[in-house]
Amino acid sequence: MFVLFLLAVMAGESGMFTVQQTVGTVLCCKCGIVIPPNAANMCVNCLCTEVDITEALQKHVIIIHCAECNRYLQPPIKAQLESKQLFNFLRQKNKESE
Repeated sequence: MFVLFLLAVMAGESGMFTVQQTVGTVLCCKCGIVIPPNAANMCVNCLCTEVDITEALQKHVIIIHCAECNRYLQPPIKAQLESKQLFNFLRQKNKESE
């Protein structure tokens, strides 16, 4: 239920009225907890289970690794696992395949 209360308050002796507005609440359409209204009318936890923000991103890239010389091919680079150089190489490969 969206409830909106408007309170008219006399502001001093000037005869002017000020309107105070309170934010209503709605129930999450999935789990039913009380939340402030939003476009989806879902809480953050339910929204995360429904929407995949990585949907348009490529999740796999094939990289060839030579075990003898410990290089990654095309172009051949030598890099340690979890190194900055390998990260940049993989990021570049991912951009090329998009």
